[in-house]
Amino acid sequence: MATAAATVTNLPNDVLQCVWEHVLTADPGGAPFLYPTWTDRTFVATGTFGGATMTIEGSADGTTWVALKDVNGAAATATANAAIHIQNCPLFMRPNLTVVGAGADIAVTLLARREYSLRT
Repeated sequence: MATAAATVTNLPNDVLQCVWEHVLTADPGGAPFLYPTWTDRTFVATGTFGGATMTIEGSADGTTWVALKDVNGAAATATANAAIHIQNCPLFMRPNLTVVGAGADIAVTLLARREYSLRT
C-alpha cells in the first residue's frame, strides 16, 4: 500500500496548511506531518467515505501510532465530512483509515497555527 502524500503551504498570519488530497481505500494512510511547534491544529475531512472511518493518529517516533482525541476528549475520528480540532501535540501526526470501507476517497486538510506565549 502507498501513503497519501502531503502538500504543505505557508499561509499568512503564521498559519500552515497541510493537504492529503487522496486518502483512499487502497492507500489508507497519510504521510506523517512533522511540525511540532504548530500546536493549534484543526483537521477537515471531506469526500467519499464509503463506510470508512478516518482517524487522526499521533506518534512519538513515526513508527508506532495511536489514535488522538479532539478538544472535547472524544476520539478524533470521522465517518462523514467533519472538522476535528486536536488537543494532543505529538511529534508526528497523520490521517489514517482505520476502517477502509469501499471506494473511500477523502481529502484531509490540516490548518495549524504556531503557538506563541505572547499571542494576544
